[in-house]
Amino acid sequence: MSDYDCRRVCDLLSAYIDGELAEDERRNLETHLDNCLHCRVYLKSLNFTVNISSRLEGHKPYEMPQEVRTKLRAFLRERCMCGDKEKG
Repeated sequence: MSDYDCRRVCDLLSAYIDGELAEDERRNLETHLDNCLHCRVYLKSLNFTVNISSRLEGHKPYEMPQEVRTKLRAFLRERCMCGDKEKG
């Protein structure tokens, strides 16, 4: 897949940050990021979160309740549609 939409990118960014994507997926995602300001901003915010989290090493981690996590993910996926042609 060479033309990633923003929803697909949102689904893959955590794996991208962790270096878990296959080479072709990583290249396709990076091509999308090169052309999509919204997804670059989203990636920057995820990287910031990872950076802050790593500073808290040794502290008891906060576990977000599943309901909040589900709602947050739905909210972000809804907003992360800059290149998506579908509505709904």
